[in-house]
Amino acid sequence: MKKKTIFLLLLLMLGFTVIYSQKRRAVEPVEEEQVYSRVDQKPEFPGGQTALERYIKNNLRYPTTVHELHIQGRVVCRFIVNKDGTVSDIEVVRSNYPTFNEEALRVLEYMPKWEPGLLNGEPVRTWCTVPVNFYLP
Repeated sequence: MKKKTIFLLLLLMLGFTVIYSQKRRAVEPVEEEQVYSRVDQKPEFPGGQTALERYIKNNLRYPTTVHELHIQGRVVCRFIVNKDGTVSDIEVVRSNYPTFNEEALRVLEYMPKWEPGLLNGEPVRTWCTVPVNFYLP
């Protein structure tokens, strides 16, 4: 009988040790003003990547000065997609020709609302990076 009791006590202690030693992932509360780089679901332009490329291509006006010189290039911009899908804080991250910057910023400023990024199922402010290509046909 003593052996059974000791065995049950050891088994019970081992069970409690296993239960309490397991790490549980706590869901962190989402901060209001924080801007996230990594989220569970990334923000998405309405219609997806192809629609974003089409929007940029259809709304981009090639600057006259560089068009005459047959200069091509790329401007990489980053911006925040807010909880409501609006875009803010647009900035140029990389550019090979400064004349393109203003036009890239203009096109991105007038984008329609995006689907916001999600973290723990909640919409959050999220950084996005988009290239704007200036190519001549």
